[in-house]
Amino acid sequence: MTRARLADVGLVVLAVFITIVNSGFSKPLWIDEYLHFAMGSLTFTEAVEVIAETTGDGVNWGQTGTYLFLDYLLGSVFGANLWALRSPSIISGLVLLLAAVWFMRTRGLGRSWQLLVLLALAGQATLMYYIGEARPYLPMAAASVAVLAFYSTPLSVRRRFWVAALGAFGLLFGAAMHPYWLPFTLVIIAFVLWMGYRDASIQTIRDTRSQLSLFLLVPSVVIYAALAFVTWLSSPSTPTADPWEWMGSPEGGLRTLLSTHLDFMSPTLSVLNPLTALVPFSIDVTRLVSLVLVVALTLGAALIPTWRAALTPPLVLLWLAIVSSLALAALSLVNGYWILQRQWLAGIALIAVAFVWGLGELWKIRRHRNRWVVGPIVTLVWILITTQAAVTLFGAINRIGSHESTFSDFRTVSGSNSDVYERYLGSGDVVPAGNVNVVRGGPVWREHARYYGRK
Repeated sequence: MTRARLADVGLVVLAVFITIVNSGFSKPLWIDEYLHFAMGSLTFTEAVEVIAETTGDGVNWGQTGTYLFLDYLLGSVFGANLWALRSPSIISGLVLLLAAVWFMRTRGLGRSWQLLVLLALAGQATLMYYIGEARPYLPMAAASVAVLAFYSTPLSVRRRFWVAALGAFGLLFGAAMHPYWLPFTLVIIAFVLWMGYRDASIQTIRDTRSQLSLFLLVPSVVIYAALAFVTWLSSPSTPTADPWEWMGSPEGGLRTLLSTHLDFMSPTLSVLNPLTALVPFSIDVTRLVSLVLVVALTLGAALIPTWRAALTPPLVLLWLAIVSSLALAALSLVNGYWILQRQWLAGIALIAVAFVWGLGELWKIRRHRNRWVVGPIVTLVWILITTQAAVTLFGAINRIGSHESTFSDFRTVSGSNSDVYERYLGSGDVVPAGNVNVVRGGPVWREHARYYGRK
């Protein structure tokens, strides 16, 4: 095996390791996942009815129902199995990481930068958490990065099976999975077309059609529209919760946005935390340093001619990612919806990819000039990203042990399946009954169908 091939294998192994560590296979069910778990207790007809009932103005607000239906199928086949329940997110997590690696390769960046983008994504704690969640948010983020990677691939290379599979995942699967697929896909397509016109690889309408790969894009739009009309768009509702219930204020929302989007290197600067009290708006200094670095790169691209050509595309993508999250936050808050972090996952993923891409382009510039400025900056960021990835991964590994101890309590629960369910139903919380079902194995108990009003 050649050294290059060995390096490729190493990147894939690292991506698999990151995915497994964050897969949540040892994490007990909680209420938002129980909605999916209970689908495995239904018949086919009941599952279709439940999806129709709950993906408009019901409990599963703003979903296409695809993940729910997948969990019906997985629960029917594999029973009360957390790997199966969460497998759409787990697989999406691996696709996200490998798509980011491939995107770096399409930009002409070597394996060291492909490694760094894996570490940057691994250090995004908010993003990695959703790999182990049976909900459609990680698949939505993975689809966005997959679409970016696919459309950034030269047309001649797209014919390879695995590249076409990446495009099918981002376009077909993404369209079926989440309402946010359309706005993110449109933004990415606009970005890629702008890149093509900018570097003259797209010059005619025919070039544009070829770049769009209409054989995948058109059916994706059809799938998206069909699912929208029968699920989330059929009877849209307006949530009534206080939009600042969790974040407290616009200031709290800003802090949360910074902490989630710039998490891939910020906490390693925790030594600066005592300075937080000196900063207006109580913004965590560690995140402020990261934001200052992003702004500095943006100004550098605007003011330094030798930086402009190389840094403009990654910085445009980076700011598109930030603006997308701000736009979704505004849309959510206007509609009284207050759980913003999961609305931002695609932006969180794209900002990490764009940042590493920009860093790689900056390093290329170092070969010619500005090396005494660029070299220390890039080296420092490498150290910060690597350290944060290690901290996040070790934290995920430690949580595996704590989750296992929680499951040990469920193993001691006695009584028949029906008795256990009735006992927890009487206490007002049936989610623990789902965890007892998990540790006992076998089919998803029929009793769980009562959550959706079926007997």
